[in-house]
Amino acid sequence: AGLPSPWLYITTLYFPFGLMGAGLCTQLPNNLFKLLEYSNQQIGLIGGLGLIGSLRFLFAPWLDGAATKRSLSILTLVCSGTLALVMALVTYAQPGHLVYLWVMIGLMFCLFVVSAAHETAADGYYIRALDQNLQAKFIGIKTASIRLGIIAASTGLLLFATRISADLGAVDIQSADKSGFYTGFAAAFALAGAVLLGTALYNKCVLPKLPDDQPVRHGGFALGEVIRDYLKQDRVALIIALILFYR
Repeated sequence: AGLPSPWLYITTLYFPFGLMGAGLCTQLPNNLFKLLEYSNQQIGLIGGLGLIGSLRFLFAPWLDGAATKRSLSILTLVCSGTLALVMALVTYAQPGHLVYLWVMIGLMFCLFVVSAAHETAADGYYIRALDQNLQAKFIGIKTASIRLGIIAASTGLLLFATRISADLGAVDIQSADKSGFYTGFAAAFALAGAVLLGTALYNKCVLPKLPDDQPVRHGGFALGEVIRDYLKQDRVALIIALILFYR
């Protein structure tokens, strides 16, 4: 009672995850590195960073105890927006070939961690802000918001970057002068950073503060406690078998 409608914040809670995961972490760097003629082996290093999202269960229990889900979701947006702006500055500066690659991989590693932390916080907030009935009603909106972020990144940001690059004479991988790619993609990184920071400000104003959204304190080894609680579920063997063999 008294809480704002979920329509006001579910989209802005999950849209950034698609923008971060598909745009800043994969689509923009992959395409830029390819246009700058980095090898497939070097570009493949980015793919390995995707494991961070799969392994977020290792650090999720500590995130639970660090802050409220609301605060953590906003903080991760601020961090991701700041990282995007740093990526824009590094790209615009055009450092040496291998220096640029490793600096960007370091920034993307941080971004993958922040992106995984944001999804963890957003999911935790989602199940606290909405009752089970509303969770079921908004699951499609949640998924669509992530997809919208992916589309905005893989088409909108990429088109934005390549149009600027083309205006500066960098049309494709055969272009003699590739400096335009740096400028175009730097502008796309900067735009993504501005969107993420703007979303953080919006969410700070709109996301309701929930009485039960409190840090979860652990008495001992956090991950061990979570695993023990998980294994205490009714028919947990059947649940695990379903997860492993359903497909």
